[in-house]
Amino acid sequence: MNALPRICCVMASDAPFFHQTRASLETFDSIRKSVGAEVKVIALDLDRSQTDWLTSRGIQFATDVEARVPRFAEAPLHTIAMSCRPYIPELFPGYDAYMWIDSDIRFLHPYGFQAYLEALTVPGCSVAIAPETEPAYCINQSPDFANAYHRQKYARLRVEFGEEMARHLEFTAMFNAGIFSAPAKSPLWARYKYNLEKMLVLPYERMREQDAMLVSIIEVQGLVRMSSLANWLCSMRMPVRHARAEGPVFVNPEDPAKQILVAHLTNSSDPLTFDGKQQTIYNLYQKLGLTV
Repeated sequence: MNALPRICCVMASDAPFFHQTRASLETFDSIRKSVGAEVKVIALDLDRSQTDWLTSRGIQFATDVEARVPRFAEAPLHTIAMSCRPYIPELFPGYDAYMWIDSDIRFLHPYGFQAYLEALTVPGCSVAIAPETEPAYCINQSPDFANAYHRQKYARLRVEFGEEMARHLEFTAMFNAGIFSAPAKSPLWARYKYNLEKMLVLPYERMREQDAMLVSIIEVQGLVRMSSLANWLCSMRMPVRHARAEGPVFVNPEDPAKQILVAHLTNSSDPLTFDGKQQTIYNLYQKLGLTV
């Protein structure tokens, strides 16, 4: 593969979420160094010990992003980690391409990272991103979940983009913006920013930024569709730990031959009852060994 020479990986974190950021970085630090990719962290009120940890690893961080990108009125500070995404080429100029990585992403295999770089070499690529759907996910296993998923999406799109667009995308799967890559010159960035800014007059809703991404992908085309194995949404379906000769790996629970390359620890703070105790989904991820 002829990798692009200047790749910037961008993450964002506030202080309470920094344990996730550290864990995520540790799963891809050696991989990104092997290809010369740089990392920038959008620091949202990180404390001194947290910024010192970044500095000790040679990772640059930006503390002024709050004043440079818009966010929904009355939205909490951490939502900048979503509304900043269309602006990352402006925030960190001078690169050939960018990879956005949520702090709850875990790279389980080196190719999970490499695949997003390879996608950038596809002629006409505007963005490489995985759809928020997979046969094993709960939204495809349960008619009730599927009904709620698409009805909620339709209702949001109708308010955000009007009846015609909502009907057009009524049964289209979302794209999960927790990890994606795009060339710096991709037309996606301008369209993504335009569509997000149109919605800033609306009340904050955590899916609005992903709605902007979905519409932008449809409008600009050039999509390189990534496999769900390169962004496995764990709250949609927990992966299974599977023994192999080379060691344990996480796999698609319905097809153990398919190894999960990137685990996305979505909805980590949501409450969950297991082992007879009220815990969170993150506690379950820890028990499964997914948080390292």
